[in-house]
Amino acid sequence: MSSEAYALFWRRLPAVAAGLLLLLISGACGPVPAGAPSPLDPQTAATASIAQLGWVMIALGTAVCAAVFAALLGALFRPRRPVGGEAAAPAGAPDRGGGNTAVVIGGMALPALVIVFVLGYTIVTLREVAGAGGPGAALHSPAGDPHGAHADHGAHAGSGAAGSGRAGGEPAIDVRVIGRQWWWDVVYPDAQVITANEIHVPAGAPIRLTVTSQDVIHSFWVPQVAGKVDALPGKTNAITFRVDQPGVYRGLCSEFCGLQHAHMHFSLIVEPPEAFAGWLAAQQRVPPAPNPDEAPAESLVAQGQRVFLRSSCAQCHAVRGTAAAGTRGPDLTHVASRRTLGAGTHENTPANLARWVIDPQAMKPGNKMPEPNLTEGEVRAVVAYLETLE
Repeated sequence: MSSEAYALFWRRLPAVAAGLLLLLISGACGPVPAGAPSPLDPQTAATASIAQLGWVMIALGTAVCAAVFAALLGALFRPRRPVGGEAAAPAGAPDRGGGNTAVVIGGMALPALVIVFVLGYTIVTLREVAGAGGPGAALHSPAGDPHGAHADHGAHAGSGAAGSGRAGGEPAIDVRVIGRQWWWDVVYPDAQVITANEIHVPAGAPIRLTVTSQDVIHSFWVPQVAGKVDALPGKTNAITFRVDQPGVYRGLCSEFCGLQHAHMHFSLIVEPPEAFAGWLAAQQRVPPAPNPDEAPAESLVAQGQRVFLRSSCAQCHAVRGTAAAGTRGPDLTHVASRRTLGAGTHENTPANLARWVIDPQAMKPGNKMPEPNLTEGEVRAVVAYLETLE
């Protein structure tokens, strides 16, 4: 390879590399998978404003990259003067230089205009999001309040319909969410209902959701429905939203909070009003006690309840209508009605439930549940009992 060809190769290499990079990026782009928590699929006024801001920034970034690549290609492929071919400047002539105007305009003025425009657009978007009931309203909790949703949720009953943050003064459903390592406690104070990792709301109704934390800083985020809401120990943040389209929207913790941060998911389940009313009524009911005299299967269920109540399970979990009143783990009163186990890590099936009871660390390493040390028969009985808690 001659020296000229060698020099040409190294001059053209950045352009070739840039083209390959663009091909790789375009190949990685594709449709959003169904059910994926994408902020580019907005379902509320607040997230529509955020998505629009995102598209504007993507368009501006693309335009800037295109201009930079065009300038790079122009510099690489423009005709070059032979070495020594330029006539020497007269002695004492001023050094006029070259490209100073382009540097000032392209390297300083235009970037400054773009930054100022994006800043202004962001401020307008933040005001729109706040006006739509988005993140921003911080409510200081009473001393010691955010700890123990199971113990004190009754004290908050009736605090909802007349509260602030309602769109147009309409009554709203109050939902209280407590972040924990590594799952979500969900409380409906007006209805005296507690669940975990699933938030059911009616479609078309304004929802007032308050978020706090039991232990460390978490961040509550449903990308299609609302912006991120910090879950802070000792403090409560509020957000109001309304989703008109029924569906299941995935949410997650977006603040690193420990070993299982990446597996701290939840589901926002938006239902028609009548379906939500039926779900809430079912959650309010106390599960009937098993009767071993009715059928042989009931004998296994009754045995499972006895094992559950005398083991360490009842020290951490609560089941209404029984002596189990633990507050360290999720409330299991209606655990069989939930879609997942371990905050979205596994589908809620009898087989997975048995695996979780036998060895919870194998299912979700680092979680706070100790091994219950039950025999195979006891595990089978406990799972049979838990499967009746619908």
